[in-house]
Amino acid sequence: MNTLIPLDKSWLTRVGALDVINGYSDIEKFIANQKDTNDDILAIRNASISWRNNEEINVGESATLYRILKFASWKFKLNKIFACPKCKREILASEISAKCQNCKLSFKKRGGIWNFLYLPNRITSKSLKSYDSMHKIDFGGPIDGSYEILSSIARGNKTVDIACGEGLIERLSPDIVGVEFSINALNKARAKGIKNLVLADAHYLPFRENSFDVAISSGNLEHFADPKLAIDEMARISKIQVLIVHREFDLPFIRTLRKIMTNLLNIKHQPIERPLKWSEIETILKKANLDIVFKGFWTLPVNYGRVIKLLPVFNNIPSCFFVISIKK
Repeated sequence: MNTLIPLDKSWLTRVGALDVINGYSDIEKFIANQKDTNDDILAIRNASISWRNNEEINVGESATLYRILKFASWKFKLNKIFACPKCKREILASEISAKCQNCKLSFKKRGGIWNFLYLPNRITSKSLKSYDSMHKIDFGGPIDGSYEILSSIARGNKTVDIACGEGLIERLSPDIVGVEFSINALNKARAKGIKNLVLADAHYLPFRENSFDVAISSGNLEHFADPKLAIDEMARISKIQVLIVHREFDLPFIRTLRKIMTNLLNIKHQPIERPLKWSEIETILKKANLDIVFKGFWTLPVNYGRVIKLLPVFNNIPSCFFVISIKK
């Protein structure tokens, strides 16, 4: 290799910076196998290790490497849009830590994931234990094209995905910021190479007002302890909201019937399972000062995963509302 490609410092710096930014370790292995290295070249290897471990980066005296990584940090890092999830005051974050000067709450970044989890609600806190257990095993989603469509909406916009799970949308559009309160889910997303991940509760989002062009909630609102508070938070941090919400049909005693069927058939729902009627969604959005610009239906498969073993999967039922709203 050395007889064909000269060990050029400028070339190594630029190629190495690409590996560093994308989280690859190839440049580390390459440099480790070289005999003649100087401080600038060793700085690339050290920067790569520090970047992957989310540690402070020391580039030595390499001005080129400093400029490239500084620009990448500005472009990819989230620390310019954080706010305290409790009091909503703006937070100035370093590469790996943040502290609210008002509440004195401290936050850390570990393993590539920012931890802004603030859980004052006991119902949410209780459901978290169940979700963490659920995400220890495969917890995918339907293969119906919905993730592809949502990721296409996100592209070119500053987008946050609320309750992103294991990053099925982020895998298709890597610039999305994924928010989830289950660390097991985010660890799986991180293992897939997804970078912009935040551990936080949808009811208490750690972002400043109008940080995003678009906020997505795909099949999650019905699983929140307080859907109204979650929508209020989405309205606070984004200009446009894209919602897929499990539909409660307008039938007499439908929720009572649902409970009876759940107990009778021993159906294992998610910890919080409360599909919403259109009148409830409309009221929540209006109270959040949002205008509804589109309302439709999404034929998300019913009985996906054969939750009710006796029944098949139904693919053509308008099971979800699809809503786009905009801040007034």
